[in-house]
Amino acid sequence: MATHPTTNKVVQKTWLLWAWSFGINTALVLVFSVQDYYLGRSEGSHPNFWRILLPGLVSFWIYAALTPPVLLLCWNYPIQRKRFFSRLSLHFAASLLFTIIHVTLRILIYPGLGQRSSV
Repeated sequence: MATHPTTNKVVQKTWLLWAWSFGINTALVLVFSVQDYYLGRSEGSHPNFWRILLPGLVSFWIYAALTPPVLLLCWNYPIQRKRFFSRLSLHFAASLLFTIIHVTLRILIYPGLGQRSSV
C-alpha cells in the first residue's frame, strides 16, 4: 500500500520541526546551565552541575515538546485583519492551554523544580 507523497512530506517536516525544537532547547539549557555553574564557582560555592542541569532540561524539554503544536497553530491560523477577533480569541485560548499544560507537566515530572536548592 503506497502512501501519498504529500503525507510523507508533512511527516518529514513535522519530525524535522520536533528535532529542531529539541536541539535548540537542549543547546539553550546547556549554555544556561554552564553559565549558572561558573557563576556559582566564581562566587566561591561548589555547585553540583547536574543539580543545575536537570531542572533546566525538564523545563526546556517541555517547551520543546509544546513548541511544534504552537508553531503549527500559528502557521495554520495566522492573525489576519479580516479575521482578527476570531483568530485572536483562538490564540489567546491556545496560550492559556499551553500554560496549563506546561505548568502541570512541570509539577508532575519534577515537583521540586520551583524550589531553589542551596548550591
